[in-house]
Parts: sequence; structure tokens; C-alpha cells
Amino acid sequence: MSPGFLRRLNRVLWIGLVVAAAVAVAAYGALLVTVRYKEREIQRRWASGFSPMENFASRFAKTKKNSVADEIEKIAAPLGFPIIPLDSRNDLRHMEPGEWGAISNKCHRYLEAEFDRPDTVIEPIPPDVAAFLERHRDAASSVKNILVNEGPPFWDLDLAGREPRPPNHIGILSLGEWLCLDALSRLYSWDEAGAFQDLEATWILEQGIRARPELVYFETAAAVAKDRLGVLIKSEMAPPRWVARLQFEPYQRDMKATLQFEAWRYWNAGRMMAGASYTGRAARREGWLWKIFGRLWFRLSMAEANAACLDQIEILEKQGWCNSSLAADADRISTAFPRWSAIGGFGVTRMSLAWTSMEQLALELEFTRKLFVARDARCSLGKWPSEIPSIEKSNCPGTRWNYGVDGTGGMTLSYSGSTARPKRAGRIDLPLVVKDGGLVQCTETSQPEPVALYHP
Repeated sequence: MSPGFLRRLNRVLWIGLVVAAAVAVAAYGALLVTVRYKEREIQRRWASGFSPMENFASRFAKTKKNSVADEIEKIAAPLGFPIIPLDSRNDLRHMEPGEWGAISNKCHRYLEAEFDRPDTVIEPIPPDVAAFLERHRDAASSVKNILVNEGPPFWDLDLAGREPRPPNHIGILSLGEWLCLDALSRLYSWDEAGAFQDLEATWILEQGIRARPELVYFETAAAVAKDRLGVLIKSEMAPPRWVARLQFEPYQRDMKATLQFEAWRYWNAGRMMAGASYTGRAARREGWLWKIFGRLWFRLSMAEANAACLDQIEILEKQGWCNSSLAADADRISTAFPRWSAIGGFGVTRMSLAWTSMEQLALELEFTRKLFVARDARCSLGKWPSEIPSIEKSNCPGTRWNYGVDGTGGMTLSYSGSTARPKRAGRIDLPLVVKDGGLVQCTETSQPEPVALYHP
């Protein structure tokens, strides 16, 4: 090769290197500007709609696992309720199933069948389930006494620092089913005081779970609440305090906080990446391309996921609790997530599913309140009144609650609208219709008021 050709080739290579460097710098700068703009936009949206995002973690106080959680775990674990936090050394595959594992499906099917029937008659509990309950009456009593006398269980929680491993929500859900089964068996045996102590325990258990921000624990608490409502419908009367506990507003408030948490956790992940050291121990294992572009791509993915969560919250709030059965617009947000941001889109919760579940719970709470109003009227009059003022008014426009008395002296209460979600086998949703004969006399003994030392 001639010296002239080599000089021209060297010049072209240098020019190409300079152009490539300029393109890389320009791409990095454009990506950085995009990321910072997106993050500032999200912070503005958050501050205008809720409160500064930096303050979100302070809404959930740091908690350490309390003695109530320890005591309940020790009682429940040998029976097959794996409430303890799970990790690679202690997961469900390596745990003894216990007695509950052998009959849990039968227990759930029994509860589903009982709650799905419109009448208030309690069918006999399957023999093996009844035997399980009888063998562990003392354990159930211990769990109830701990909750009623000492308050809710709390597990480690620290949003401001390294998030500790949470408890296994499946074990908590199973514990709630156990207590509701025990309540049904006691109602079947006319032990109303014992049944309402079971329900009291589930309510206190629920308070501790709803204190957590994660959506999965809120849905667990809502599932326990549905089981409890099913038992309340089967009962004739309930202590007066239960009327106040049938309000939807506290669930609505906690639900909104959990949806905000879904958005906040993406913002927090992006913030942690933005503050990560380039020379730390973990950073030394990163490639140079990831350090330059990968980190910005991750932050932009987290910002996109955060924006998707905020969009879903906004749409669902506009639809309202009575018009979110399909929540199609919110679903489209999650399904149309940018392909290049798979790491963010993978974790975006389809919030409309949880929202629809909460709409169902709102109807079930209103239904149970209406039923108690009718039962109070029966006790006052000595029979079902032919009509009850305002009982047919519904919180959802265009629907009503149909109340009527039949020729045999029984009462029917039903919802005129459609339920929030189609009934699916294996899932407990109340049918929003009840036929109550009102055969039990309203006496002092039929309205037990168990002592509860825990008052939130």
C-alpha cells in the first residue's frame, strides 16, 4: 500500500471514530434528557394528584415483627398454615403440608357452596373437616385469644430501607378460612358467642394485613373479608359494632394506597439506579455499555411503568366503583406497554382486576348492611315488614335492591344490577341474593356481644 493511501485510510478511520463518538455522546445526551424529563413529569403528576412522591414511604411506618405474629406462626405452622416468610431455603416445596394441606381444597369448596346458596340454612360440615376443627379447637381458641387480646400481627416492613421479606400471604388467607369455618361450625351448633369471636379474630387479622402497602396483601385481606361476610349472612343477628365495620370507605382508602404503591415502587427502583455508584463492588461486574446506556434504559423503563400505573389509577377513578366491570381502557394501557421496555411492562399490575374485585366487595358490604337493616326491622316489629324505607336505594345509579316478603312469612333481598365480575369456580363471590325465613327469635341470647380488648 502506498503511503498516501495509508494516510487517507488513517484520516477516514479517525473521522469515523470522531463521528461515532459524537453520535454516542448525542445519543447518551438525548436519552439522559428524555429520562430526566419523564421523571420530572411523573413527579409533577404525582404531586398534583397525591402528595410528593418522596413522602410516600413515610405513610407506612417502619415495623418490626411483633410477638403476635410470632405466636400465631408457632401455633399455625404445625397445622399446615405456612405464614412464615419464604425464601430459597424455606419455600412451600420444602415444607410439610400439615393436616390443613390435606383438606384445604375440601374446606374451600364447602365455604364456596355455603356462601353461594341464597338461603341462610347451614349445611352439615363434611365429616373430615369437622374432625379437623374438633381436633384443633384449642389451637383455634389460642389464635382467637391472641388476636382479640393483643391486637393485629405485624411483620417486618421498611420502605425507606432494604425491604425485608414479607410473610406468605397464602398462609394468612388459609388462616382466615380456618377461622370462618370454625365460625360456621359454631353457628351450626348454636354457639353464636364463639362464632362471633372467630369473626372478631378475622377482622383484627385483617387490620394488620391492610396496614401493608403491597397489593397482594390487600387482596388477601379483602378475600378474608368476603369469607366473613358470608358467615355474617348465615347468622341471624350480629353485635352492633359490625354495622360500622360494613362501610366500604376504609377499603377504598387502603386500595388507593396500594395502587399508589405500585407506581411508587417503580419510581423508587429508578431512583436507586440513578444513585448507584459507578465504582462500587456491584458496579465492577457491569459492562461499560450497561453503565453508559443500560442504566438510563432501566430508569426510562421504570418511568414508563410508573406512568402506566398512574394512567390506570386515573382511568379507574374516573370510571368510579359502579362502572369498572371490564376496565377495558386500563387493560389496554398494560397490554400496549412499549416492547422496548419489557423489564417495566412485565411487572405492571393489571390494576383493573383488583379494582373489579373491590367493586364486588363494595356491593357485598352494601348487601350485608341492607340485610342487617331488614333483620333489625323484623326484630322490632316481630315479623318482616311489608316495606322498609330506603332499603331499596342503591349506591350504584341505575340499580336497586329488591326487598319483598312472601306468603310464608319469609323475606327475599336481591340486587337488580349485574355483579362486578362473572362467577368463577373456586372463587368466593357472594351471589347478592338472600332468602331469610327469620325463624329465630330476637332475644338477648341471640345477639351476643363478645368482649374485645383491641380497638383500632
